[in-house]
Amino acid sequence: MRFELMDMEDLRLPDAAFDAAVCGHGLQFVPDLRRALTEARRVIKSGARMAASVPIEPSRPSEAQAILERTVGGSLPPAPRPRDQFITRRTVEHADAFAAIAREAGFSEARVVRLEESTTWRSPQHYIDMASGWWSMAIRLDAVSADERGALLARGVHAIEAELGRGPLEIAGATNVLLATV
Repeated sequence: MRFELMDMEDLRLPDAAFDAAVCGHGLQFVPDLRRALTEARRVIKSGARMAASVPIEPSRPSEAQAILERTVGGSLPPAPRPRDQFITRRTVEHADAFAAIAREAGFSEARVVRLEESTTWRSPQHYIDMASGWWSMAIRLDAVSADERGALLARGVHAIEAELGRGPLEIAGATNVLLATV
């Protein structure tokens, strides 16, 4: 097995070279979703399948996430809005649109399954340690000094503990999964 870094919209691979394609939480970052899916379609064999997951907003927002944004997020600059990805992000949020663009890219069958999920973190500190490394928070934290960052995150931990306790936290999430066949 080998791994190669390349542009999802311009795969340097031969036609019909693979038995399947999988993309985990990556398509939401491509500027041209149709082009990326067309490339995936091109490199998999006839009858092959593709599965791709993209994170979406959960139906049930998390209290801990709201507390974190309220107590820490207000002291940070907003996350940058990727201007070239707005259409892609809006498309993958909607199951019908996501499946339709896969069919436009050459897949004979395409459907999208929405999965509501939850992750249990052992404590508010564990949750903050992980959340501070996610792109949407990490890029904002980079704008403040290390000392200020530490103080902000400690404030977030204390606020979550004060409202929800020190024990495990359940954080809601959701994913749209594209299941497509050539």
